Amino acid sequence: MLATMRILTMVILLGGLTWSFESSRAEEEFLPGKEVSFAFGQVTKPLIVYLPLNYDVKKAWPVVFHYHGTGANPNVSIPRAYTGGKDFVLVGMEYVTLGKLSTGADYLDAEILFLRQVRKALAKKVHIIPRRSYVGGFSKGGWFASEFAERYSQDFTGVYILGAGKRKPDKRRTRAMAKGMPLYIGAGHQDINYFYSIVAISHFSQLGARVTYDEYLGMRHGIPMGGKFRKSGHFSQ
Repeated sequence: MLATMRILTMVILLGGLTWSFESSRAEEEFLPGKEVSFAFGQVTKPLIVYLPLNYDVKKAWPVVFHYHGTGANPNVSIPRAYTGGKDFVLVGMEYVTLGKLSTGADYLDAEILFLRQVRKALAKKVHIIPRRSYVGGFSKGGWFASEFAERYSQDFTGVYILGAGKRKPDKRRTRAMAKGMPLYIGAGHQDINYFYSIVAISHFSQLGARVTYDEYLGMRHGIPMGGKFRKSGHFSQ
């Protein structure tokens, strides 16, 4: 009952949002290897949609929803680098709840509703496999991915948590994950959230996930993208 009431509160609070998926560009500009900005609802910044280099309209493709860190804009730079720009439709997400919720409401309920609406609208535009959805992010985005994993894992095929982890106690009641569901955790050895990334290993293992943990030696709060710090082979897999 309480969960239902919270969801109804989200709908009321966000009732003014327009759930249209509109491009400011022509439809034909959906091209493989190209990022396109989209205004979706009334989020503060447009989302980013990227079609893979090997995109083929005869096939349906898995989709990755990526959440950015504090102060950044929606982007797909990390998943694009680690997929080599192939095999996945990528979506750079924005937080729908920025400054929009009252004190007692659960922001995560609003965020999952928004993600589901984005996914539904996206499926009408490009060929995706909604049931093969992945979610992840860096820093703030990693914290959100962590909360999605422990509460709404049924919406996803896999999760990645970068520069974040798990804080105790739980904010809300957690739910078991599908046994063996892949969950990747990556943090710099000198990251401010390093301790929480360690806590997340046992936390998500106990929920049923198959956890891969990656420690970026010599790094602070970041993700290896080449140059001095080579990309992670574990995350690429």
